[in-house]
Amino acid sequence: MVQETPDEEIEARLLQIQNAVTYVAPRPDAEKVHRLGDLHQMFEQSSELWGSAKRVYEVVAEMSGLPLEDLVKMVYKLERMMFNWERAKR
Repeated sequence: MVQETPDEEIEARLLQIQNAVTYVAPRPDAEKVHRLGDLHQMFEQSSELWGSAKRVYEVVAEMSGLPLEDLVKMVYKLERMMFNWERAKR
């Protein structure tokens, strides 16, 4: 059974992460500036997973008790729904 993390501990971790973030000024000479989400990959099937993404999906599948293939399909569906919702908002 997964033990729930207390809110105070979550907030302390969040503050630690926020304090570690540094501002990076944009470079006017950069050819292509990557925006948030530009490099995001969506995986439709578990056979497409690789590297750290594969390991994250495997751990989440194991912790949730879901088959890896089902998890990948559900995440893909949610990502597509969010993508379409964002596009419709514009």
